[in-house]
Amino acid sequence: MKTIWKKRMERDQNVLWVGLVCIIFLILYFLILTPLSKNIQSLTEEVNQQKDLWVWMQKTIPLLETYRDLQPIENSDLPLLTLIDDSIMAANLNAYQPVLQQVGANTANISFQKVSYGRLTMWLTKIWHLHHIEVKTLSLVNIHDPGLVQAQVTLQKKIDPI
Repeated sequence: MKTIWKKRMERDQNVLWVGLVCIIFLILYFLILTPLSKNIQSLTEEVNQQKDLWVWMQKTIPLLETYRDLQPIENSDLPLLTLIDDSIMAANLNAYQPVLQQVGANTANISFQKVSYGRLTMWLTKIWHLHHIEVKTLSLVNIHDPGLVQAQVTLQKKIDPI
């Protein structure tokens, strides 16, 4: 190998060295620098999302503290759909045109094509504190409208054992 290298002209040797340096640079760029920069970019986006979440959580702490002081209403003999409908009206969620459907004796489905996420979470918290109606399932879909989501909620009235 050394004999082949020595037989080459100095100009050819210089071209090979430059080519070798270029190949090493390209390998370093594509195997190290590109994945590293993509990873930094994705981590930066995740940090920004977490910061936004933290800001939102700080804003909701006063709301949650007000709900902590709510006194539950005695278990009413009203039907489940009536309790839910009354609480939807009280929370002004009827503007979002909810669709209510009774599934069982103590279970109901509610669907919103478009609803304010903040109002929905406050209403779910309030209905739990006041009527002991809990969320059995919750499906939220982002509809790319700020603050609004598509929601499917299954509520179940908690029955106290005798």
